[in-house]
Amino acid sequence: RKVKLWVDHICQSNTADGILALLQQNHDTNNSVDENTDILDYQWDPLSMAQRIMESDSAPKSMLAVGSLDKMATIEQVEFLNTALGGEAGAIAVFDGSGHAVPMEKAREWRNSLIA
Repeated sequence: RKVKLWVDHICQSNTADGILALLQQNHDTNNSVDENTDILDYQWDPLSMAQRIMESDSAPKSMLAVGSLDKMATIEQVEFLNTALGGEAGAIAVFDGSGHAVPMEKAREWRNSLIA
Protein backbone atom coordinates (compact mmCIF):
# COMPACT_ATOMS: atom_id res chain seq x y z
CA ARG A 1 0.00 0.00 0.00
CA LYS A 2 2.77 2.46 0.89
CA VAL A 3 4.60 1.69 -2.36
CA LYS A 4 1.45 2.28 -4.41
CA LEU A 5 0.92 5.65 -2.71
CA TRP A 6 4.56 6.57 -3.33
CA VAL A 7 4.38 5.59 -7.02
CA ASP A 8 1.10 7.48 -7.46
CA HIS A 9 2.67 10.56 -5.86
CA ILE A 10 5.77 10.36 -8.10
CA CYS A 11 3.60 9.99 -11.20
CA GLN A 12 1.32 12.88 -10.22
CA SER A 13 4.20 15.17 -9.24
CA ASN A 14 6.33 14.70 -12.36
CA THR A 15 5.82 14.78 -16.10
CA ALA A 16 6.08 11.60 -18.11
CA ASP A 17 9.03 13.12 -20.01
CA GLY A 18 10.80 13.92 -16.72
CA ILE A 19 10.36 10.40 -15.37
CA LEU A 20 11.51 8.92 -18.68
CA ALA A 21 14.60 11.16 -18.75
CA LEU A 22 15.50 10.15 -15.19
CA LEU A 23 15.16 6.46 -16.00
CA GLN A 24 17.16 6.79 -19.21
CA GLN A 25 20.04 8.70 -17.64
CA ASN A 26 20.25 6.32 -14.70
CA HIS A 27 20.37 3.24 -16.88
CA ASP A 28 22.82 4.35 -19.56
CA THR A 29 25.77 2.13 -18.73
CA ASN A 30 27.40 2.37 -22.17
CA ASN A 31 29.45 5.40 -21.07
CA SER A 32 29.75 6.46 -24.67
CA VAL A 33 29.30 10.00 -25.91
CA ASP A 34 28.31 10.60 -29.50
CA GLU A 35 26.36 13.22 -31.43
CA ASN A 36 23.09 11.87 -29.98
CA THR A 37 24.19 12.01 -26.33
CA ASP A 38 23.40 15.00 -24.16
CA ILE A 39 26.62 15.65 -22.24
CA LEU A 40 24.64 16.57 -19.12
CA ASP A 41 23.00 13.15 -19.12
CA TYR A 42 26.40 11.51 -19.58
CA GLN A 43 27.80 13.40 -16.58
CA TRP A 44 25.07 12.02 -14.35
CA ASP A 45 25.06 8.35 -15.29
CA PRO A 46 26.06 6.11 -12.35
CA LEU A 47 29.53 5.24 -13.63
CA SER A 48 30.42 8.86 -14.36
CA MET A 49 29.30 9.83 -10.87
CA ALA A 50 31.30 6.94 -9.38
CA GLN A 51 34.41 8.17 -11.21
CA ARG A 52 33.97 11.71 -9.84
CA ILE A 53 33.49 10.35 -6.32
CA MET A 54 36.66 8.26 -6.58
CA GLU A 55 38.63 11.30 -7.81
CA SER A 56 37.29 13.55 -5.05
CA ASP A 57 39.41 14.49 -2.05
CA SER A 58 36.31 14.49 0.12
CA ALA A 59 34.63 11.26 -0.93
CA PRO A 60 32.04 10.41 1.72
CA LYS A 61 31.86 7.09 3.50
CA SER A 62 28.94 5.33 1.91
CA MET A 63 26.94 2.15 1.81
CA LEU A 64 25.13 0.95 -1.28
CA ALA A 65 21.72 -0.53 -0.62
CA VAL A 66 19.52 -2.49 -2.99
CA GLY A 67 16.21 -4.27 -2.68
CA SER A 68 16.10 -7.93 -3.65
CA LEU A 69 13.09 -7.14 -5.86
CA ASP A 70 14.52 -3.93 -7.38
CA LYS A 71 13.89 -3.72 -11.12
CA MET A 72 15.45 -0.25 -11.63
CA ALA A 73 18.85 -1.12 -10.15
CA THR A 74 19.39 -4.85 -9.88
CA ILE A 75 21.69 -6.46 -7.33
CA GLU A 76 24.18 -7.14 -10.13
CA GLN A 77 24.13 -3.49 -11.25
CA VAL A 78 24.65 -2.27 -7.68
CA GLU A 79 27.53 -4.73 -7.23
CA PHE A 80 29.05 -3.35 -10.45
CA LEU A 81 28.67 0.21 -9.14
CA ASN A 82 30.21 -0.84 -5.82
CA THR A 83 33.25 -2.16 -7.69
CA ALA A 84 33.46 1.07 -9.71
CA LEU A 85 33.51 2.97 -6.41
CA GLY A 86 36.36 0.81 -5.13
CA GLY A 87 34.21 -1.09 -2.65
CA GLU A 88 34.88 -4.64 -1.53
CA ALA A 89 33.12 -7.41 -3.43
CA GLY A 90 29.84 -8.36 -1.75
CA ALA A 91 29.89 -5.29 0.51
CA ILE A 92 26.46 -4.00 -0.50
CA ALA A 93 23.37 -4.16 1.70
CA VAL A 94 20.61 -6.27 0.13
CA PHE A 95 17.15 -5.83 1.65
CA ASP A 96 14.96 -8.90 1.20
CA GLY A 97 11.50 -8.24 -0.18
CA SER A 98 12.19 -4.61 -1.05
CA GLY A 99 12.07 -2.91 -4.43
CA HIS A 100 13.83 0.31 -5.44
CA ALA A 101 12.65 2.47 -2.52
CA VAL A 102 14.53 0.67 0.27
CA PRO A 103 14.41 3.58 2.77
CA MET A 104 10.61 3.67 2.45
CA GLU A 105 9.85 -0.01 2.05
CA LYS A 106 12.21 -1.30 4.74
CA ALA A 107 12.61 1.87 6.81
CA ARG A 108 13.51 0.27 10.15
CA GLU A 109 15.96 -2.22 8.67
CA TRP A 110 17.55 0.48 6.51
CA ARG A 111 17.98 2.89 9.46
CA ASN A 112 19.43 0.09 11.60
CA SER A 113 21.93 -0.76 8.85
CA LEU A 114 23.18 2.83 8.87
CA ILE A 115 24.04 2.78 12.55
CA ALA A 116 25.40 -0.77 12.69
